[in-house]
Amino acid sequence: MMALKQVTINKYKCIETEQSFEVDPDVTVLVGKNESGKTAILEAITKSNPLENQYLFDTMFDFPKKEKKAFDKSTDDIEVIRCTYTLSEELIKQIQEEIGPNTFPDKEIIHSKSYRSSQSSYFVNVSVSDFFDHKFQLHNIVDENFKTEAGSTTSRQDFDELREGIRVEEHLNFLDNIRIYFERE
Repeated sequence: MMALKQVTINKYKCIETEQSFEVDPDVTVLVGKNESGKTAILEAITKSNPLENQYLFDTMFDFPKKEKKAFDKSTDDIEVIRCTYTLSEELIKQIQEEIGPNTFPDKEIIHSKSYRSSQSSYFVNVSVSDFFDHKFQLHNIVDENFKTEAGSTTSRQDFDELREGIRVEEHLNFLDNIRIYFERE
């Protein structure tokens, strides 16, 4: 399970400047006058992870009206929402079984969305060297040259370039097995 820990919202409806708040694990109360942004906060959280595409951020309806013209003329993007989630011990255990012990030191995931970017951004602190050491051990990879090359892979482009040059079937099988971790950057 993941629990929402902190929320930061910026440039969403009546929220014109960046606003952050902590979410208590037991009870969090939003208090304010009418039209002060309580519903906007809840809408933004909902849109940060919509179940259907009808709940996406849209500058036409969501961006503060008096600032929209300037935003439309600029090429900058604005992060509308950033949510920090804490992972339960059970979920951390499942992750560690998959990617290895000590690979996930922070136990948190940050998820954000911006107006112009159609994709969400995820920030996860992962020990790449511990991940590769775990996977090398699982697949009995002992070739130190290959381990050095593969261990320096940090992007899909690096991964694809490495795979193109490999001719050893054992190494190709290893790369095919870890490909899923390089599908999205």
